[in-house]
Amino acid sequence: MPKSLPRQLKAFSANPLTYALNLKSSGIFRLLVITTALLGGVIALGGASAAMLQGLYGNWQLSRSHSLTVYLPPEADTTKLTQLADSLPTLQGVASVNPVSQQQVQAWLGGSVSGTALNLPLPTVLEVAFTAVPETPAHMSTVSEHIRQSFPMAEIDDHQPLLQQVSGAVRGLQIAMLGLGVAMLALMTLLITLTTRTGLHAQSSTLHLLVQLGATDGLLTRSVCTQVGLRTLAGYALGTGSAALILLGASLILPTLGNHLSTAVWATLAFSPLLLPAIATLTAALTTRKILLHLT
Repeated sequence: MPKSLPRQLKAFSANPLTYALNLKSSGIFRLLVITTALLGGVIALGGASAAMLQGLYGNWQLSRSHSLTVYLPPEADTTKLTQLADSLPTLQGVASVNPVSQQQVQAWLGGSVSGTALNLPLPTVLEVAFTAVPETPAHMSTVSEHIRQSFPMAEIDDHQPLLQQVSGAVRGLQIAMLGLGVAMLALMTLLITLTTRTGLHAQSSTLHLLVQLGATDGLLTRSVCTQVGLRTLAGYALGTGSAALILLGASLILPTLGNHLSTAVWATLAFSPLLLPAIATLTAALTTRKILLHLT
């Protein structure tokens, strides 16, 4: 019997798992924190972006799905305009009629006109809001006909087609982000499987000895899962923290972005990458049990 064996047996009996079953000897395991941080950062930013996009679209949809924007020519007769403004609220389904100030119209135009825009005649703009009922499309059609009776040249902006296009674009981006997240989880599963297999196969003789000393499959599996779980949690913290700093930096560069960083956005950023440690621990447990079945 080698002289070192009694010393090993004493160490095994004192704390065999801590002393012997250590996956740090595998090179790929040492990179687990960095890999998890990278994948977690991508998932965190993707999830936060999807949540922010949903919030932006939801707020915009609420404000536009039951309204019409009416553009009247600058030379519109003021008497007819007053009569129209007074008659619209009496129509069925109309909740309110609000004229848009010339300053607001000028702000909408922004840099699309030259500096002499203040001398240019601007259109008269009305915002017509409707009650949120199933009959709203029919009410919008009636109001549009009523407006054109007084102002045949009026431009009436029905937001429904644009809302449908934007909705499709938002859903497409969210599906793409979801697909990216699934790809990240699949990559994490593959990485953990490879890491666990490499580490345990490299210590197959140690595993045999631990089993002979009375270590159960459950005990060995918990040891592997603990090591994998701690490393992936460290990577999760690093990746999520980096993603939060990136988002904060972007909000400082683009102040308007900061207005849309809601609680839902931060919650999605913080909790969506937690899937990585959960998937990693589950994958490590399944892989370890399968390998122990063949090794022991």
